[in-house]
Amino acid sequence: MRDARHDDARALADVETVGQELQHLYKLRNGYLIAGGYTAMLVDTIDCTQWRDPRPVRHHGRGNDTVAKAYVRGLRAGAVLWFPDKAEALDAAQPIAAEQRRKAEHAAQIRRQQDSSAAAFAG
Repeated sequence: MRDARHDDARALADVETVGQELQHLYKLRNGYLIAGGYTAMLVDTIDCTQWRDPRPVRHHGRGNDTVAKAYVRGLRAGAVLWFPDKAEALDAAQPIAAEQRRKAEHAAQIRRQQDSSAAAFAG
């Protein structure tokens, strides 16, 4: 029983090291291996360079999380880590960005309708 506890403690301690190493690999890829760097892998503001779909991760992070905790939170939120090349990241981001643009245009259309209704009411 005691040995299992030591193994569990060791695994828990290793999580942060593994998280730091994973983050370092992503930074190396983004900074040195991708032509144009990290921003060349974004579509609008959609970043699919670490998470296949970043939407589940957006609202689950906390500012004081360690790197490992942030990865664990993302995984628990249903996100999938991956290590795409530039084309794969862009292909994954395209439909998400298109959906975001549709939602933004719809919200802008509603605001315009509300503004014109308010102006007509004010007369």
